[in-house]
Amino acid sequence: MTDTTPRRRFLAGAAAAGLGALGGCISLGERQQTEETHTFDVADLDELTLRNGVGDVSVAAEDRSDVRVRAVTRAANEDHFDSISLVEQRSGGTLALSVDNEIDSVLLGSPPSMDLDVAVPSDLRVADVKTDTGDVEIEGTSGALNLETDTGDGVVRSVEGAVDATTETGDLTIRSSTSVSGVETETGDAEIDVAALDGDARLETETGDVDAALAASLDARVVVRTETGDVTSGGLDFSDLESGEHRLEGTLGEGSNELTIETETGDVTLSGL
Repeated sequence: MTDTTPRRRFLAGAAAAGLGALGGCISLGERQQTEETHTFDVADLDELTLRNGVGDVSVAAEDRSDVRVRAVTRAANEDHFDSISLVEQRSGGTLALSVDNEIDSVLLGSPPSMDLDVAVPSDLRVADVKTDTGDVEIEGTSGALNLETDTGDGVVRSVEGAVDATTETGDLTIRSSTSVSGVETETGDAEIDVAALDGDARLETETGDVDAALAASLDARVVVRTETGDVTSGGLDFSDLESGEHRLEGTLGEGSNELTIETETGDVTLSGL
């Protein structure tokens, strides 16, 4: 079963750019699964964006010249398979890949889902990755990154650029990336390496703990506040340090930028990176 069949069609704004390969279908109890691989020429492009409704997204940089997407679709019946497809659009220097899902509401039972496993050239910026219901994992990409999930965890590793990440229900983990510009969760914990700041930055949770490892070379005024939660710090050489049970303020370096960390219900732990 390939993307050239009527039932599993691949919708593309520039069909010649996306080349389908390898397809298969297996049964998973009452749900079936198909797997298809697509490649996209990005020789004249600067960045990639990804959007998924129901399904996970993983992205990794590799030594390659094109974008490879392995799409795994799960659905309960043939009609549901027909309702979901991968869509390509090109505008300016951006390749936008999105999942078009006509039955994406969990109120309608078990909606079809599509997981995307994406490999990109190491010099192609992955600019924006969003899911409604699904986890996101990104590793080794270049350029500033915006990550958003409604319900799902986000993991970012070794991104060469400023990271901005948001979840409504889910944990966020950011490790070994160049800098952080902002992190926000409504219900979820945040574990963040802060090697540098892209200007002023905020790390916020409504219900969740924040574990932030700050580089010794960080140049920032650090302001920590919690409404219901403890603040602890170790391994950091703050100047002008003021602290209490629910707050901490101190300066690293010259304090050129401001790093604000706030929780409503959650603890904040600071450590040296």
